[in-house]
Amino acid sequence: MVEYYICELCNFSTNSAESFSEHLRKHSKSELLKLYELTKLSIENPEKYEELMLEMLKIECESSNRRRNH
Repeated sequence: MVEYYICELCNFSTNSAESFSEHLRKHSKSELLKLYELTKLSIENPEKYEELMLEMLKIECESSNRRRNH
């Protein structure tokens, strides 16, 4: 079974821990802190995490639609 590493900040995915570590270096410290908070929330409160992810997806879709319409 192949493990995948997914960056929740930008949806980058890889099956290499080394590649994922290199990718994370491209993010700012504040972005990594947000990623840490998301990861912690996904473990401690999965329901709240899912709500947050759905809200973020809605925002991304709305933003994408606005860009297409202009």
